[in-house]
Amino acid sequence: MELLVKLGDVELEYGGPLLGELRESDPRSQNDATLRERLENDGYLLIRGLHPRDQIERARLTILEYLAGFGVLDPDAPLTEGRINLAQGPSGGFQPDMRAMSRYFSARDDINDIVLAPERMNLIERLLGGPALSFDYRWMRIMGHAASTPAHCDIVYMGLGARRLLSVWTPFMDVPLDQGGLALCAGSHRWTRLRETYGAMDHYRDRTEALFDSLPLELSERWGGHWLTTHFRMGDVLVFDAYLLHASLENQTDRFRLSLDSRYQLRADPVDERWMGENPYSLEARRADDQQKRPLCEARREWGI
Repeated sequence: MELLVKLGDVELEYGGPLLGELRESDPRSQNDATLRERLENDGYLLIRGLHPRDQIERARLTILEYLAGFGVLDPDAPLTEGRINLAQGPSGGFQPDMRAMSRYFSARDDINDIVLAPERMNLIERLLGGPALSFDYRWMRIMGHAASTPAHCDIVYMGLGARRLLSVWTPFMDVPLDQGGLALCAGSHRWTRLRETYGAMDHYRDRTEALFDSLPLELSERWGGHWLTTHFRMGDVLVFDAYLLHASLENQTDRFRLSLDSRYQLRADPVDERWMGENPYSLEARRADDQQKRPLCEARREWGI
């Protein structure tokens, strides 16, 4: 049976020629050289069951209790279902202060126990080849009905320190295809023209929009690469290169999609201090967020991409 999902403004057939299945990797059976080679070639590693399911469930309950405090959950549904109070809008009226939300979850042991879990840090250090650290800022993602994240690369938000960064996407629930999981364009981290133009800018410093405003397929049709996704389960993680083009599918359900982005680098490398310390997300970055930015479409014309 044909299964359609939305990437950007277009419906795509999952398993069709334009949207395929992510390939799984297993750090328990694959050696470091194999994992690094796959990360270098594809730009990502999908690890099933890296974290115990009950650990993720505890953190998920923390997030749902936080949401309940804003009155954005369906009052007639069990808390654990995470259903949206659609009477208040597609996100239940939720308007998060991203900095305040990050500070709240950065202080939660049940969140940090996942971000800094020994099994995760061991994997990151195997991939990077040395002692690693995680940025202190926690990017919590709470996606309502019909919500999605446009295509972008993470490096443009956090590249004023090390340029060799890994992102880890952690779902705090089972995420079927219609609930808006992450989709990646495998191989896009090696597109030289994209790295030298868009990938070299800084969203805050250069006051330029960072989210692609056109169909993500446009770039993959030009330079190759293949968009991939999967049905994610609690305990899975998706590790990917900070230059890798990625987006989320549209959440077509009446439940919030809950996930967390965290970033890692070698401890010995310079660090983008905007995302470190007890009060991360610097005044510079906050001010830049409030300023009008050059549309990315204008920058793309200048860059020839």
